[in-house]
Amino acid sequence: MIGYTKNIIQACLVMGGVLLLVGGFASPTTPQTLIAAPEAIGPYCRAGTATWDSLAESQIGLGWELDFFVNNANLGPSAYGNGAEYIPMIRFSPKSDSDYGLNSGYNVSPALNDDSSGLGGRIDDYPGRIWIVGNEVDRRDVQDSLMPQTYAEAYHDVYHFIKERDPSAQVAFAGLVQVSPNRVEYLDIVWETYRQKYGTDMPVDIWTMHVYPLPEVNLGTNTDAGASYALGTDIASAVKTSGGDASLCSRDDIYCYAEHDSIDLFKEHVVRMRTWMRDNGQQDKPLMLTEYGILYPYQFEDGATFPDENGNIWSPERARDWLNEANAYLETATDSSIGYPADDYKLVQRWNWFRMFTPDGDIQANGSALINDEKTSLTVVGQAYRDRIAAQSLYVDLVLESAGSTVGKTSDGVSSDASVTIPVTVRNVGTSRTNSVTTLQLKDASNNVVATGTIPTHMHGCGTTVAHVDITWNSAPTGLSQMTVQLVNAEDNNGSDNSLPVTVFVDAPVQTYLPRFGFGQ
Repeated sequence: MIGYTKNIIQACLVMGGVLLLVGGFASPTTPQTLIAAPEAIGPYCRAGTATWDSLAESQIGLGWELDFFVNNANLGPSAYGNGAEYIPMIRFSPKSDSDYGLNSGYNVSPALNDDSSGLGGRIDDYPGRIWIVGNEVDRRDVQDSLMPQTYAEAYHDVYHFIKERDPSAQVAFAGLVQVSPNRVEYLDIVWETYRQKYGTDMPVDIWTMHVYPLPEVNLGTNTDAGASYALGTDIASAVKTSGGDASLCSRDDIYCYAEHDSIDLFKEHVVRMRTWMRDNGQQDKPLMLTEYGILYPYQFEDGATFPDENGNIWSPERARDWLNEANAYLETATDSSIGYPADDYKLVQRWNWFRMFTPDGDIQANGSALINDEKTSLTVVGQAYRDRIAAQSLYVDLVLESAGSTVGKTSDGVSSDASVTIPVTVRNVGTSRTNSVTTLQLKDASNNVVATGTIPTHMHGCGTTVAHVDITWNSAPTGLSQMTVQLVNAEDNNGSDNSLPVTVFVDAPVQTYLPRFGFGQ
């Protein structure tokens, strides 16, 4: 039996940026400069990191980053040297801590308005962005801390605020602390609350998750431990601590400290999330792992270490080995019964290692850091992440997801041509962003190009961003025209799914209707 001090128990709470986020929405730290790598790699869209600094993108090859805020300095296209994608996160807090917003409502940052500090202008300025709606909303007193019923309402309000301004935006559900049975109960309550309150399933473009196998209550007392049990759920479903007893680690209702880097539990959480998605009609949505890593410290300020139940400490080398094991799974795991069809049934589309470095003032040394505290070189974990990314192939794979048939009218209803618009949706399921313009061609039955549309460069990959383009055909003749939409990009890795048929009917009878997105869905 191993004794656990108060400091060690508190260390269990170090997750998801807690040290910077407790007590409100702290500002990111000032960017600093990292020694440049000999050669740039990436951006590999699947791999990212959580950071409060714009560092190491070219050295590690990261494809995306988040800092747990909507940071104006990072929203622009040149925020990262190698083109890594910055994904903003909208944050919440309950208006009353006593009921976690159940009766009092919620606060949101940025505010849902068009003021200079509000969310509206940022949506307008950066169309097509992924917006993550909340962070660990299930966790009491730390992070966003909302009852599931309140989060259902908050998500509804933010989703529609975003989509009304930018239909091309991708809105993502908040990552919960972990996907334990207790957290699935929270997820179920949110899902059912939304359905009952708004009469429809919750509209989610992207699902996110965290994987941190953490005990939720203390064995014997059911008091909060580690992650605490999720707000609004039954404490009976919470997983328990071991009390330091390694013999209890085989129990399903206990998460030992030693299991924090268990690959079996990691896989179990990913499969549990994907299974829930399938069972609720969400299999055809991308899944992003927005946090994973080692949260436990390996050394305190006084030099003391934090051993698990087996007496093993949490060293950087242990974190490195865990990264390699977890990433080997993420890079290869597929399942046709639960995986994402557009991404060859991969279970997880993108993953984000927590974290880039140990923030100033964090006295509990973090073995997961990718760069050293001086921000001058990669740690052994950072080197492992870089090496895994460098081993991946970078390619663009554009998919013409849908092309809508349309009905048009001539000005005189007899002989003049009509102007019609064909809505087209494109997704990049490759591992790297595009670096050239993508052209969409509308062709007639003789394969002549009659109209075009374009998608600008830098369309990110991994199937999580969508480009919406309207092709305008200004000389559509009367009658029925069977057309084809063709996608052309010199970088495209696979041209087999880059054309779709569309029907254009000009001066159709009043009762004629054609599906706007009738093909490719």
